[in-house]
Amino acid sequence: MNKPEYILLIGGSGEIGKQIIRKLSNNGYNVIYTYNNRTPLDYSDLPTSIVSFKLNVCLKDEIKQLKIKISESNYLIKGLVYNTGVVDDKLFFNMSDKDFIDLFEVNFMGCFNVCKEFINELSVNKGNIVIMSSISGIIGKVGQINYAVSKAALISFAKNLSVEYARLGIRVNSIAPGLINTPMIDSIPKELLIKMKKEIPLKRIGEAYEIANIVNFLVSSESSYVTGQVIIADGGTTLLI
Repeated sequence: MNKPEYILLIGGSGEIGKQIIRKLSNNGYNVIYTYNNRTPLDYSDLPTSIVSFKLNVCLKDEIKQLKIKISESNYLIKGLVYNTGVVDDKLFFNMSDKDFIDLFEVNFMGCFNVCKEFINELSVNKGNIVIMSSISGIIGKVGQINYAVSKAALISFAKNLSVEYARLGIRVNSIAPGLINTPMIDSIPKELLIKMKKEIPLKRIGEAYEIANIVNFLVSSESSYVTGQVIIADGGTTLLI
């Protein structure tokens, strides 16, 4: 009996994660998603199989256990989407070693360790990897040195991994969203948010489903000749830098 194919989404409980799950499911993909601090949601209304596992990406043993659980469940991983990330903005002068290392551990090392654990299976299955970065990894911003460095590292990681594994049929791409309408922007003062919106060429904030659309494209056969790329989805923000 053939194993059912799944897309493994690391970090599926945030707003972008939720939209990715719905987009992939509505396009026929089974999805395994991970969560950490949030409670898993009910996706019984969706047309495909949606499975959740708790995971702390900072713990290598938990990543190994996730792989074991997936194997024991007889699931075949056809694609991997790394969508986990944290923000801890502060000026460089006030940034401690711990502020930098803790954030880098989640944003970059979590991705490194997850890919390391599943890369062989993806090689066998001719799967693909999508890594969520940010335009902060491309342009400079005040107070985001730890976040920006981690996101820039993800872009470089995706490019180099794509070259190394292209001969095995694995495609690796990254997405760099700009300002997206998620709870992450709730802490931004209203006046500043209005100013930021005016500075975006499209004059609006992006929506989570628009990022999910890109993920769906990159995991699908429609992007079969696309690898090592960073897809910028920022309403034109980086064009003005």
